[in-house]
Amino acid sequence: MADDMSTSVVEMTSMACRESLRRRFSAWIAPGAVVGTNVRLGKKSSVWYNSVVRGDVAVGPESNIQDGSVVLGDANSPTAIGKGVTVGHAARIVSSTIGSYSLVGIGSVIVHAELQERSQVAAGAVVHPGSVVQTGQLWGGNPARYLRDMKPEESAFLEESARIYVKNADAHRSNEPVE
Repeated sequence: MADDMSTSVVEMTSMACRESLRRRFSAWIAPGAVVGTNVRLGKKSSVWYNSVVRGDVAVGPESNIQDGSVVLGDANSPTAIGKGVTVGHAARIVSSTIGSYSLVGIGSVIVHAELQERSQVAAGAVVHPGSVVQTGQLWGGNPARYLRDMKPEESAFLEESARIYVKNADAHRSNEPVE
């Protein structure tokens, strides 16, 4: 019986936290996602199913953390994610800076590194500590390295990806039951 009560309290707290974020920031947190108390979410940002975002982390407006991703930071080494960033499914980001309109590929790992604005890390890449992915560059591999400059249409897609996920979050939000 006590387990039922504590589960109910946890669920109610989670629902209250989600509702508070919705009203204040229009951020969307999917059911099953875990967002820590020190995390700051920008307007129209989204944290998708089974993702974990905790520690000293700031997620910019219109950015999306896709399913199963983990984003961590701490007071001595925070994580900052700019505006319109797409973090692909099952990506891992630890104590890093991700510039606006960048794309972190599916399953990639970024640890104590920097992606400047409008840059991209390919799926499965591992960006090692101290690495800097410069504006307009595509990196891939393990360890990740410079592959080439992005094409204009690839760069344009970075903003489109963010817009798509803002729309997707709105659609998911409207289908949730209102408590």
